Amino acid sequence: MIVGILQLDMHLPARRSLKEKRQALRRIKDRVTAAFRLPMVEVDHQDVWQRTMLGCAAVSGEDGDVHSLLEKVVQFVDGMGVGTVLRHDVEILRR
Repeated sequence: MIVGILQLDMHLPARRSLKEKRQALRRIKDRVTAAFRLPMVEVDHQDVWQRTMLGCAAVSGEDGDVHSLLEKVVQFVDGMGVGTVLRHDVEILRR
């Protein structure tokens, strides 16, 4: 079993309140879930208006499949125009 963990560190420049940030995050999470059938959650920077760290995980039998899928998620989120991906980390765990 191969587990891939993705962390996305993002800047959300147009957000002026936590309410606006939550709306942007809901849009990102809903679209990622619909496109890739993967849940996504905010894992850091919850009290900062223009910054977030999102986490996502995928499981497969092949590590190439997991890594490829998570890289597609990064490209998808970056292409949404909601914010800028500052950095992303993908960790692969083999069991």
